[in-house]
Amino acid sequence: MQSETGRKILNILMDEREPVSARGLALRCDVSINTVRKEIGYINEEAASHGFQVESKTAMGCYLSVFNRKLAEPYLSESRYLYKRNRHIRSEYDQNIEYLLRRIISAASPVTLERLCDEMYCSHSTMNRYLDQVRKALTKYDLRLVNRRSAGFVVEGSEWNLRQCLLFLHKGYTLTPENTRKEYAFKTMFFMMDGMDWYARVRQILIRSLERQNDFYIPLLHIPKVVNYILLSVSRAKYIGNRYDFSEEQIAAVKGTGEYDFAKRLWQELPARIRDCMCEKDILGISMLLLSFETRNYALKGSAVYENLRQEILEFIHDPTADWYFDKVTLDETFLEDAVCFLYALQNRLLFHVYNDTEAVSLVSHRGLGTTDICISFVRFYERKHNVHLYETRDILSMFYLFQHQSKTAARGYCVQNALVVSRYGIHYAQSLADSIRRGYGREIKSITPREHGETREDDFFEYDLLITTDVKDPKQIIEFFSGEVPVLNVDLRLGTDQSPELDDYLEQVRHDREAPYLKNESFHYVNLASKQKVYQYLAHLFANEEISEQDLEKHMEENDRYGILEKENGVVMIPILMESMKEVKLQVLINYTPFIWKENRAWIIVCYVRTGGSEEFVIAGGILKRILHMGVGKLEELIYHPEKNPLEILYQK
Repeated sequence: MQSETGRKILNILMDEREPVSARGLALRCDVSINTVRKEIGYINEEAASHGFQVESKTAMGCYLSVFNRKLAEPYLSESRYLYKRNRHIRSEYDQNIEYLLRRIISAASPVTLERLCDEMYCSHSTMNRYLDQVRKALTKYDLRLVNRRSAGFVVEGSEWNLRQCLLFLHKGYTLTPENTRKEYAFKTMFFMMDGMDWYARVRQILIRSLERQNDFYIPLLHIPKVVNYILLSVSRAKYIGNRYDFSEEQIAAVKGTGEYDFAKRLWQELPARIRDCMCEKDILGISMLLLSFETRNYALKGSAVYENLRQEILEFIHDPTADWYFDKVTLDETFLEDAVCFLYALQNRLLFHVYNDTEAVSLVSHRGLGTTDICISFVRFYERKHNVHLYETRDILSMFYLFQHQSKTAARGYCVQNALVVSRYGIHYAQSLADSIRRGYGREIKSITPREHGETREDDFFEYDLLITTDVKDPKQIIEFFSGEVPVLNVDLRLGTDQSPELDDYLEQVRHDREAPYLKNESFHYVNLASKQKVYQYLAHLFANEEISEQDLEKHMEENDRYGILEKENGVVMIPILMESMKEVKLQVLINYTPFIWKENRAWIIVCYVRTGGSEEFVIAGGILKRILHMGVGKLEELIYHPEKNPLEILYQK
């Protein structure tokens, strides 16, 4: 059974075309070289029976050697799938910590340290380190791990918070097939109670009830939480007591809503075995989950709450910082309705202390420039308006999804604006070629027009940025009045492919030319900084000017990091500066000789950017940051370990 590090090593070796050194793998996986060698040994123990090996040669590096493709492909595909899936359901803690959380919470009586050590085959010191992380995880849900000296460890806190912790632990448990421990006490809270699969029955009743109402909508992502909460109402009925008190404000916010009426109707439809164990507090809990997870609320429109929230989102749109990210003309009434519902659900999560998913989804696999800036702008706006600090667990990323369309629209067309396809084989061949290019390069080319050579006029070349031809190197062979001012590409798109090496090279050169004014050799700094504070001080000195003090810049960067939504992947840390007084787009890249731990990841490369200028500068800066964030292992290793080389040449080399 592979570890997460082992899957990452395999994924890197599958992606990289050239051998990767053990040091490069250690850099990308954020582990030591000895750990990499050990993981490769574990991989090879399984790989021998699956038709491949991880080979290693001196002065070359590690690479995959496949000797039986029929056996290797299914295994490697499954490994890649598990790696990507675990990135999408990323957990802050490893399997040992999550097991201890489930074990201690579901125990009928306190659990001693000795018993936990015996179960996990570890020493007291190792277990104490695990328990420190367990305490940290419980703090997220306002729960406490208490050691009762005469008995053992128990979890104390509100039953409401404890059940929510169990919901997320259950989700992680069901999505991780590598569980080897038999956790019967934990599973009986959700699965086979009384020898019957209650989950399927309750889910069917819930979905049928949701289909019969038109007041609100809840995504399928959250359906399992509501179902499992209902099952917890049965298995944990004896704990309801004084540990489960809602405030008068919370109860008043629930009663009278369509969600509360729905929860009461749902209770009446549940089987007697479940209905008899539920009480009013359980119905309130179900209503709070619905109010906190809904994405549509049709009964809200027209109310005073709706109008207040609508004014709030309009205020955010007109905020000078927010104006950088989107065209307000495209933010129509549909957008406002969605944004109001998001603010309403966010308001309810804060009021009811409901915890939300923070997992990545397909739209945002990396939190780059647009994601970070929009989220930080919203967090700053919300904190300034309500004096409430939002955490990542409160679903800050939802604000980015609201602006996803505008963000993608702004990101188009910084390589090539308009292209003209001319073919001597006629209009149908030109149309086919244009369709292939449109499919393969839709983000880079804004518009593409097919023509045959007899249709082309002299003034056409003033309207286009690129001329694409086929099978001729000299455009004068098909266009007698060609002015020579428009770049010409002779492409050869073979049947069954939408990619052209000639067009790839051209677009890469255009990107390089557009990015060059914003990223120079002087932008790279080789440093040896041992803490975040040292990084802030160094960057503040680089960006300091007569209008902003270094102390204010340090405070600003530290606050942005506190919001916890910055990219920290593969040893790269992003630090944005969003201040109106900074008038010029700037980028600075710090390459740290001795990395330190920054939010559980090593800080090898620190990228700091000033977010100013128009939409074009924003898109170009985003392209540069994406290039740095997602560089391959070879470039990352060369950039860090070879300061004598030109960093720009390393970054832009093929």
